[in-house]
This record gives sequence, C-alpha cells and structure tokens, in this order.
Amino acid sequence: MDSQKTIKKELDEVIEKYNLENKFTADDVIDWIANEDEPDAMKANREYQDKWMKYFFQVKSIDELNRVLQIFTNAWNYFPHKSLGGKSPIQMAEFR
Repeated sequence: MDSQKTIKKELDEVIEKYNLENKFTADDVIDWIANEDEPDAMKANREYQDKWMKYFFQVKSIDELNRVLQIFTNAWNYFPHKSLGGKSPIQMAEFR
C-alpha cells in the first residue's frame, strides 16, 4: 500500500527532525500498532499516544504539532492491528 510507504517516510522525517532516533523509530511505531491488542479502542489509542506524544513537548507551533499528530494518527489508521485481525482501521471501515 502506497499510503503506508508515505506514512513511514513521514514518521522517519519527523523522528529525525526532533532527534528522537535514540528513543524510537518508525519501525517501532509500526510495531506498537501491529501488536496492539487492547479490546477497548479508545484505551488502545490513548496508550499508543502516550508512547510517542511525550517526546514532542518542545513543539511550540500549533500548526507543527497538528502536523505531527496527523502523521501519527495516519500511522494508527493505515497500519494493521493485531486486535483487528491484521487489518487497519481504514480497511475495517472499507468493509462496512
């Protein structure tokens, strides 16, 4: 899926921009998503956000913070989750 490739590139870029390579990588983010198995979707998303959001406290621009949030939200929505039987939320929505 081309979207996944683009999102991974954006994750790599934002992680590099904020010098977070020693904290986590794009592959780590994708792994967090893939292995998420919390049955409560809201709790699962909060736990995911807790893993990465704390590293962006230095972002002062609301536009930049929104961009970072969008990148990580896209990752959540486009990469597969264990709790969804290996499907992404986008794939699940397409079947409805």
